[in-house]
Amino acid sequence: MSFLTQKELERYRPTVTGIGWANTKQAAIYTGLAHRELCAFLDAGEIKFSRIGQKRRIRYAELDRFMAEHEAEAVDVAALIEGF
Repeated sequence: MSFLTQKELERYRPTVTGIGWANTKQAAIYTGLAHRELCAFLDAGEIKFSRIGQKRRIRYAELDRFMAEHEAEAVDVAALIEGF
């Protein structure tokens, strides 16, 4: 669930290319995370990013890595739940 407004989604969705670098709003749309949740992962160091001035930029490859890692964790949890 995204906490961006419909207007923000309409503005940023066409800019989400999956190639190169994303700003935090583009990264939130790409991953399906809330912007605040994405920023928490950035602050915790779970997603690597570069800072250009005060702006954070994240490589789409890093977002793919993060999503694959967390998707694997989610599958393991689902397997545990099935066992009960």
